[in-house]
Amino acid sequence: MTINDQYMAKVGSKGELFPPMKLRKKLGLEAGRKILYYIYNGKLIVEPIATVRSILDENKELINISQQEFEEDRKQFSEEAQT
Repeated sequence: MTINDQYMAKVGSKGELFPPMKLRKKLGLEAGRKILYYIYNGKLIVEPIATVRSILDENKELINISQQEFEEDRKQFSEEAQT
């Protein structure tokens, strides 16, 4: 794991974590954004959970389907998720 930036902050009185604004902006952490916490080699790791929008924005050149194909895929994924 490469450390690109380091930031220091304090834990709040109720155990809240308050990442500095520069870090939140760099990771796209906005109010309501879901994040994943996990422990790796004794360290707390915080990762933003990818949204459908962020995945689409990062892969625009790979996405070339019609609206009909999109709706068919969406329906199939929805049905699979319910089983």
